[in-house]
Amino acid sequence: MALPEHFNKMYRSFIKRDSKQLRKIHDKLMKEAVLNPSPFVYESAVFAYVLYKILSKTRFLSPEYNKNLSSIASALKDFMKASNKPQDWKRASRNLEKTIKNLEKTDRRYITDILSKGRLKTAAIIYAQGLSLGLASELAGMDKQQILEYVGQTMMFDRLKEEKDIIERVKDAKKMIEE
Repeated sequence: MALPEHFNKMYRSFIKRDSKQLRKIHDKLMKEAVLNPSPFVYESAVFAYVLYKILSKTRFLSPEYNKNLSSIASALKDFMKASNKPQDWKRASRNLEKTIKNLEKTDRRYITDILSKGRLKTAAIIYAQGLSLGLASELAGMDKQQILEYVGQTMMFDRLKEEKDIIERVKDAKKMIEE
């Protein structure tokens, strides 16, 4: 599936409040980030994860958050449109990030904000899926040590279903490219 299709699905899923679909999009974008490690694809995966987390918190679905969710939807639509224009992408990305942070300002329950957690978790997962620690760290804009600590605390590698040799990884990459 091409990236613009992922963004269209991400937007439609957020509008429909379909958190499960956003999680699936996040998983697909992470696989794409392993094959095409770019800040754009990585940030898109982070946003898909963060939107999934927002919709999975029932308190954010209450009427008092409707204005915030509408702002996020509008910023997401701009982000989706900017996906074809790299010069507009950073502006749209910052705007989407700002609207998400505005949602969190109204309900500060966690030590780590949802965007930071999303970046860390996504970096850790793409590292666990085979991207180098250095590249995962660079994409996330965080220290390698932070990623390693998170991976160690969550025992992420212990939860991987199976180890894959290089031939299996190449076969998986070819399948993804053909989709």
